[in-house]
Amino acid sequence: MIRTNSSLLAIALSRPSNYEKQPVAPGTIEAMSLFAVRSPEERHFARHDLIQIIVREQSRAKSDSQLDTKKDYTLAAEVAWANFSFDAFGQPGVATTSGAHNAPVFEAIGKKKHKGEGDYDRTDEFTTRMTAEVIEVLPNGNLILEARTTISSDKEKTCIKLTGICRPEDITSANTVLSNQIHDLKIDKMNTGFVKDAADKGIIAQVLDAIFAF
Repeated sequence: MIRTNSSLLAIALSRPSNYEKQPVAPGTIEAMSLFAVRSPEERHFARHDLIQIIVREQSRAKSDSQLDTKKDYTLAAEVAWANFSFDAFGQPGVATTSGAHNAPVFEAIGKKKHKGEGDYDRTDEFTTRMTAEVIEVLPNGNLILEARTTISSDKEKTCIKLTGICRPEDITSANTVLSNQIHDLKIDKMNTGFVKDAADKGIIAQVLDAIFAF
């Protein structure tokens, strides 16, 4: 559908009367054009306002470590007996003997080798939507948010708590904000029930892990 200039002019003239009464700054495009669209006014938030948070958190940690040590040592010692004697001029002297028949010999040889390897690879992903409440409006305009969600089903219970600080300009016109735009984001997820109990290690397994940890 192609609109002519007359139809566009009719649309512009059909604007509400209160729109024309709004003050327009001189020299702006709104003052010079009949088709200019006003920028949305800045939103102001207060305590207990609700904002939807789109949570998309992904994290991956990976590390490799290797350790290889080797140590060789040899220790040898010999004890020589000392005999006192007098030379031809009557002066005392010391004579030592180290023959195999009368000199104990000690010798020790040792070797030590250790080699260890470790790998760690973990990937976490968490996606959800939560409605948060404005707990406080800071002096600079930033908002302190807090969201709580509790899901119970067949004696299984999941509690999710989210807290953080966001800027008002990061909140979209649809009243949503992304989790990666929230400062000091904290997400606590707690599960209780039979599924969690079945996934946890028993006492014997924990004791064996503690004994054979090295």
